[in-house]
Amino acid sequence: MTTTTATPVTCPPSAVCDMIIRWQDVAEGDLVLLDDCLILAVRVEVYQSPWGDGTTFPQTNIYHVLDNGFTVSSERHGDRYTAVRRYVEG
Repeated sequence: MTTTTATPVTCPPSAVCDMIIRWQDVAEGDLVLLDDCLILAVRVEVYQSPWGDGTTFPQTNIYHVLDNGFTVSSERHGDRYTAVRRYVEG
C-alpha cells in the first residue's frame, strides 16, 4: 500500500480594503460599484475632457468584461465617487 502526503498550499498574505474613492483613482483589478453591480475593472483610462468654457474636468473610462466575454467601457466623471473593494498584499 502506498501512502501520499498532501503538500500544503500557501497563499501570499493579502488584505481587503473597502473604500469610497473618486473614479479617477480607480485602479485595474479593483472591484467597483457600477450601476448597482460590482464589476472587475480590467482597464482604466483617465483623461481631461473639455467643458464648453474651455476648462477641463477629469473623465474616466472603466473597462470590464460582460458574461458573454465582450469587453465594454463605462464613462464616468472622474471627480465623482464610487465604492471600491481592493485586494492588496499584506
